[in-house]
Amino acid sequence: MAEWNGLGRYPEDADVNDRPEEGTLLAYVDGSYQDALKKYGFGIIEPTVGMLACKDVGKGKLPDPEVLLDYIAMELAREKTLAGVRVTVTAGPTQESLDPVRYLTNHSSGRMGYAIAREAMLRGAQVTLISGPVSLAPVPGVAMRPVTTAKDMLEAVRETLPETDILIKAAAVADYRPATVADQKIKKQDGDMSIPLERTDDILGWVEKNRHPGLFVCGFSMETENMVENSRAKLEKKHLDMIAANNLKTEGAGFGVATNVVTLITKDGIKELPLMGKDEVAGCLLDEIAARR
Repeated sequence: MAEWNGLGRYPEDADVNDRPEEGTLLAYVDGSYQDALKKYGFGIIEPTVGMLACKDVGKGKLPDPEVLLDYIAMELAREKTLAGVRVTVTAGPTQESLDPVRYLTNHSSGRMGYAIAREAMLRGAQVTLISGPVSLAPVPGVAMRPVTTAKDMLEAVRETLPETDILIKAAAVADYRPATVADQKIKKQDGDMSIPLERTDDILGWVEKNRHPGLFVCGFSMETENMVENSRAKLEKKHLDMIAANNLKTEGAGFGVATNVVTLITKDGIKELPLMGKDEVAGCLLDEIAARR
């Protein structure tokens, strides 16, 4: 193998067959250079895998412009008011299988939880996003934990809670699951069919019993009536520090839209937010949490 000269190329007289990784190495410089840059505060954007100029396939392509913009935003978009803070966010729906074909779920898109995770990341937090099945792209700079069922989500929360300073439960977790899951597809029959259901694990109930000193817990409440009363009851029952409540029947709020109308409830009072984008709601939510920690 021809000797790499450390300057971004092999010697010109090296046999091309003797330098197969050149394209990859050109873009993915020796780790000692990366370490030196990091010591001076530089961030390293990993190259992507694909067809390189030398016709090899490997790690060495310039990331897409959207990815580059995301990394720039991480550094410049916000003051790092949450630097050193560990934030765990849950988002999206859960799916509870009935048979190999069907499952019980809800209309949650995950947008609110993803917006919160992104905003916390931009503010410098170390963020873990526990996400049910959604069609959203992963959030750059965030540790993603994909899950499917309520039980999966509980297990992920159990694993991350000891290393969490702020827990924001924005997921729409199923309250019930089929009591039994059929091995084969349930065939259509004449007449009605009833499906026995059983309660899923209460994630916030578990958190209440296992929270550590200094942990801030914010829950979410989706209601169709008596929003404030029902949400305040949940706040008190689960011993939450704050709950973000919204009414599905309010125009511009709820599932599958880019906006939300949220009321932040604590034991001290209520703060009503106007109709705004979910990114803006995420900012207001984190501002309120930061003021109360």
